[in-house]
Amino acid sequence: MLPANFNQLYYFWTVARTGSISEAARRLLLNQSTVSLQMKQLESALGTRLMTRGRPGTALTERGRLAFEYCDRIFGHSEEMLSLLRGGAAAFSPQFRLGVSQSVPRSRVLELADRLWPGAEGWFEKGEFHIACGGALRELLAAAKAVTIAGMGGETDADDEQEDDDDNENATVTPVELLSPVKLRLDWWADKSIKTWAGSMNVHCIALAMAKAIDSERTDPFSQCEVVYDPPKADTTKRKRGIGKLKKREPFYFDSLRGPNAHARDVGFSPNDLKLTTTASPAVEFLCLVGLQRSRPKLTARPRVFDYFTWNIPLPISVAPAAVNGFLPFTGSNGYQFKNVFRSGQKKLKAYMPAIHLPPQGA
Repeated sequence: MLPANFNQLYYFWTVARTGSISEAARRLLLNQSTVSLQMKQLESALGTRLMTRGRPGTALTERGRLAFEYCDRIFGHSEEMLSLLRGGAAAFSPQFRLGVSQSVPRSRVLELADRLWPGAEGWFEKGEFHIACGGALRELLAAAKAVTIAGMGGETDADDEQEDDDDNENATVTPVELLSPVKLRLDWWADKSIKTWAGSMNVHCIALAMAKAIDSERTDPFSQCEVVYDPPKADTTKRKRGIGKLKKREPFYFDSLRGPNAHARDVGFSPNDLKLTTTASPAVEFLCLVGLQRSRPKLTARPRVFDYFTWNIPLPISVAPAAVNGFLPFTGSNGYQFKNVFRSGQKKLKAYMPAIHLPPQGA
């Protein structure tokens, strides 16, 4: 069975808007049989019926209406963008910009920016990732630092006693619910394809520790590097003595600058196996955890190898996932590829490695 693709989604969006396969085919400059076949293949790939077909035209099913809502956001923004660009829009003014590194895709910041300032747009230009939004970098970092997570508001360490059991094949993924200053449910690691941590690591505790360790006053937050500990909180067993002992938190290893030092022992030495203290970039770890909810890299045919692409025109977060996966070649995309390598002898923990540049698409 072939996977669904963006062309099929665009055809579906056009059929849904026109209410007729024949009219959609006319607008798409395709044969009616071609559009009809693409709709059948899309429904087969998704395993659900999206529309009913009759003499008056097509009618969306309940699942079809849901799919149309998402397609309308994606392609509606695309048409708005193209209309703006064709109209000779003036230069876009970014509120802030971040230096680009193949080690850390800065586009992950766009998710949180859009949650704070709806309509935020981002693009790559001259070695930097630009964000046009309603706020400043300091405000975004302060919001990340102030995040609250469901189940992490208590004064005891009980939240650390429950390990994530999502390494078991049939286990239910443990989501992370951000409550404020933005509301967002994180569960992108459900398919485990790009997940770097093992079930023995509590994702809630790591996320909170990384968020609270962010230095919101830094002009380049991604250069912050330090050993990260749990945020201080009252210890119910030692109230008279004040703050309990702080626990060091291992990062998720999203930052590929640390990947080469995390090889398993059959490749080199492993800090995990030898229980060495490691440093982390808190902003990278937390913002990637948030940004990967929608903008995930493209899985290749090779195990644990991924592609991602940049773009040079302003895009909202609703369109960015398509750009990241290389589905929008008109955006002037550049492609990169990276690996997830094992960082422990048990082959459960992984780390991102630095990316390499891909040849131009179609070359």
